[in-house]
Amino acid sequence: MPIVDQDYLQTVTESTFLDSGTRLVYSATLNSYNEEVVTYSPAATALACGFQLMRGARDKTGQIITVDYDAECRISLDDTISELDRWRFGGVDYDIEAVQVKRTCKILLLKKVVTDS
Repeated sequence: MPIVDQDYLQTVTESTFLDSGTRLVYSATLNSYNEEVVTYSPAATALACGFQLMRGARDKTGQIITVDYDAECRISLDDTISELDRWRFGGVDYDIEAVQVKRTCKILLLKKVVTDS
């Protein structure tokens, strides 16, 4: 069996990322009442991704916690993201329920943000 270079596998995987999304960076400060105020600021540039609307449940890597999600998004291993951040795709914001680091990419399990209106 031939040995395949990890960089090559990552490059091939990233070549399938035909979509783009925006990381909404989490930030928290305290107001004058000592209450936490959370904001999400769009990152400077959009990231290439592979976005797919799909419902599912999956165990978090290394933990026995089942995560329900509405969408799945693949991003580069080189991209920085946290489960505290949010993801914006097509004008819709998603909470990041889990970040799974796989061999060739990171998989974000996303839950649509529901706002009171």
